[in-house]
Amino acid sequence: VNGNISADPLFCDPVNDDYHIFNTSPCAPDQQPTCGLIGALGVACNQTIFHVQPNGQGDYATIQAAIDAAPVSAIIELADGIYTGNGNRDIDFHGKAIRVRSQSGNPAACIVDCEGSAAYEHRGFRFTSGEGASSILEGVTIRNGHIRDGGGIYCYSSSPTILGCVLFHNEATQYGGAISCENGASPLISGCTITENGASEGGGGIECYDSSSPQIENTIISFSMAQEAVHCAASSSAT
Repeated sequence: VNGNISADPLFCDPVNDDYHIFNTSPCAPDQQPTCGLIGALGVACNQTIFHVQPNGQGDYATIQAAIDAAPVSAIIELADGIYTGNGNRDIDFHGKAIRVRSQSGNPAACIVDCEGSAAYEHRGFRFTSGEGASSILEGVTIRNGHIRDGGGIYCYSSSPTILGCVLFHNEATQYGGAISCENGASPLISGCTITENGASEGGGGIECYDSSSPQIENTIISFSMAQEAVHCAASSSAT
């Protein structure tokens, strides 16, 4: 509003007290030609951007291959289309502080179709290596997951950021039709639409289990095929 911004400044290495910024930072002079550098320290590192296409003709053939190659703070941009098959489902961030996002910002046009079933169990994404808020999934649809826990997304001892995503028609044979949060998982789920998902035992939309505490904001959870929109158990809570 009125020229102000609210965005991640993309520091080079804040864990080690390096508060210079990446070349793609919204605070960098190239991104702010009118006012120039925002903040005390200038550009000192470059951000890698990989492009992935559903036909395999991007920088890497699959989403997983791009994640495996990505350095810290990389952005993986997904072209519009439907992503299927191995490498485009059961996707693991491997603990990396990276951003996977649709290039268009339109989840209706950028779809991860898990093609899961009782015979062939698959989900969209899993965060099981201590991912934090800088591990970001943004602007994609995840559909047709079918697995024991977390039909669309599974978070275990991890707290990623899930922004502007659609989770549609995913199923869990136990808990968390769309998203399962377990063992202290505390993801931020913001601006998402979670609809027509289901679970057999709890959390048709979102399951919170074993001291997990997700933060859910500006999000629609509707028309669960089975079980609750949000279910919390074993010292868990959702905000």
